[in-house]
Amino acid sequence: MVFLQQFAMAIWLCAMCLSCSDDFKLFAPLEYDGKFPDESAKDIEIVCSESGTLSLIIFAPVLNKYLSDTTYIECPAGVKITSFDEHGQVRSLLSAKRAYSKDNDALMEIRDSVVVHDLQKNEIIETEKIVWDKNKHMIFSDTEVRRTNADGSIDIGSSFEGNERMTKYTIKNIRGEKTFDEED
Repeated sequence: MVFLQQFAMAIWLCAMCLSCSDDFKLFAPLEYDGKFPDESAKDIEIVCSESGTLSLIIFAPVLNKYLSDTTYIECPAGVKITSFDEHGQVRSLLSAKRAYSKDNDALMEIRDSVVVHDLQKNEIIETEKIVWDKNKHMIFSDTEVRRTNADGSIDIGSSFEGNERMTKYTIKNIRGEKTFDEED
């Protein structure tokens, strides 16, 4: 019995010695831009509805909340937003590398490689920043916008604004490229 206890203790000591590391970076808490989040969650899914009808699903692999004079949330690992039409069909998909929103503000800023795919029109909009006004149900961008149309033509504009469901939108100062088939 004493032998088994000594053997178990030797195994435990070996495991402890072999598992030790002087690399304390492995054990550092999650830090982003020099600040530690007060709250953090993984694989967050937020479901939004209007009058009982599904309108949006927001997914973030990581959501951090920072409590300070200006409390805010940040999605440093990206965000995906699925928008639905009044019949519950997927209308558009939005993806980006980052998102940011102040707690007491109706605006959410979505940035870095923003791609909006309108599935019903088969159009893709690409930009570096979109701001979503949750109260006005509008999205807008003051950065260059590139739209790839269903026919493959490309329109480029200086800015963008539209409703959050992407059923109506405007690209400002538009210029583009069109491809025409040659007739024999």
